[in-house]
Amino acid sequence: MIVRNWMSTKVITVNINDSVQEAISLLMQHNSSILPVEHDGKVVGLITHRDLRKLRDTKGSKPDMRNIPEAVLQQKVDTIMCRSIIAVPPEYTVEEASQLLLERRIPGCPVLDHNGEIVGIITKKDCLKAFTEASGVTSMGILFGFLVEDREDCINDVLKVLHRHDARLMAIMSLYANAPEGHKFLYIRCFHIDNRSIQELRDELANTAKLILVIDRSKGIQEMYD
Repeated sequence: MIVRNWMSTKVITVNINDSVQEAISLLMQHNSSILPVEHDGKVVGLITHRDLRKLRDTKGSKPDMRNIPEAVLQQKVDTIMCRSIIAVPPEYTVEEASQLLLERRIPGCPVLDHNGEIVGIITKKDCLKAFTEASGVTSMGILFGFLVEDREDCINDVLKVLHRHDARLMAIMSLYANAPEGHKFLYIRCFHIDNRSIQELRDELANTAKLILVIDRSKGIQEMYD
């Protein structure tokens, strides 16, 4: 998954000579979590909700102008913006962008081309949407979860069983987090399975690998195994 396919290309920016009040108005009007600051066509800073909350005496999750002194509202945005610009190129993967946003604890960042010009914004929400689509959950289907040994051919036997039942694969994910040493979790979402053969398929999979879950919301199936 590439950033340019998931970023927002409708970019709202503020000029370095604009006021703090104008920046807050833009964030509120467009329900944005990040506002790039431009000067001569280049991004020179960023404003986020965190920057604006520092100006207030009370806590709040959304930017507004209450409890911010009028003198501060009339200041230029360069007095409050973050000058350390965190950005990614459009060729970055969504995974890389997600890792950066999590590590820096920021809601999003600009996407800059090779000329340093802003071409989009990628946010945590965009990344979450990409991962949700990649998981196949939006197309429903049935999800099988396994605990398998961490070896190259660990998935082959499972796939052979699914192929025998003409299952169409939608997504395959593996996860090492919280798995016992030498093992990993394997999740496979598929569809086009004959309802009459689900029990037979479940039994075959359980005999092939350690089956830990079977979920199909459309059929009310949610089974967890120890």
